[in-house]
Parts: sequence; structure tokens; C-alpha cells
Amino acid sequence: MSAMRQAMERLYGAIGHLDNAVGTLERSMAGQQRDMFGALPGNGNALPALDSGESVDPALIALHLDRVIEKVETVLGRA
Repeated sequence: MSAMRQAMERLYGAIGHLDNAVGTLERSMAGQQRDMFGALPGNGNALPALDSGESVDPALIALHLDRVIEKVETVLGRA
């Protein structure tokens, strides 16, 4: 179970990092006029490209996280 614990600790840290990054982005955009109907880059739902050059689809990330959460709940329910 130590591998599971390590993975969950890394995930917890990554979630904190993401939360901080979103907060920083929100603060940097404070007071700016935002175009609510403007097209997003990529497939229209994707976020801007990462360093790897690939765009990030928030819906795909949410789906993947939901599946992982279900698996973790199942595994922890058996423990």
C-alpha cells in the first residue's frame, strides 16, 4: 500500500500546485475585459498548449480524474 500512499501524496501536492496556479492566473486577469464568446485555441474546448506543444482538453482531464477517483475509492474500500 506504500506505492498507493506515495501516489496519493504526489496527487495531493499536484492538486495544491494546480489550485495555486489557477489563483495566480485569476489574480493576473483581475479587471481585464474577457471575451466570453471568443473561440478557444485547438478544438474549441482545449486550453492553450503546454510546453510539450499539446493542447489540454479539460473535459478529458475531468473524465480521467473521475475514473481514477472511482478506482481509488474501490481500492480503499477493500482495505
